[in-house]
Amino acid sequence: MIHSKRKSLKDFAGLYLRGIAMGAADLVPGVSGGTIALITGIYDELLGSISAIHPRMVVGIFKGEWKSTWTAINGNFLLVLAMGIGTSVIGLSSLLHHLLEEHNTLLYCFFLVWYLPPFLLSAVKSNREISKLPWLSLLAQQSPSGSAPCPWPKMSPRRCFFLAQEPWLPVR
Repeated sequence: MIHSKRKSLKDFAGLYLRGIAMGAADLVPGVSGGTIALITGIYDELLGSISAIHPRMVVGIFKGEWKSTWTAINGNFLLVLAMGIGTSVIGLSSLLHHLLEEHNTLLYCFFLVWYLPPFLLSAVKSNREISKLPWLSLLAQQSPSGSAPCPWPKMSPRRCFFLAQEPWLPVR
């Protein structure tokens, strides 16, 4: 049984805001709501609450043991967190859809700027040469037309750029 430390409205409001952050992270490519849960300090409680759920609880619910089942799974915690995640996903998905439809280049640039510094930092820290990083070497080899050469046949340079960030994909 998971014992929640949250008792006041302020505690649950903070949990709801963490849920909103987790939902927003789930909409961003490459960012996980679990990462936000870890950063905000609720990861252990989240895993404990989810792992407390098991099929035998259905029998308890049908026997009318609602309160003990709700307490056993830390229901208040899961409900408030799910409400925050749902609010964020519903509220932000239409915004991201609009940005993809109307301003996709700016959105892709935002994601690139968001992810490029950690890649560069890890390259510098591990003392790797830039030529060993396929995604960065493609950026450095610009053709006169302004598009990166693509090692995969019959693929647009933009699609090639995103695939090149995945070093485990086979290059033909």
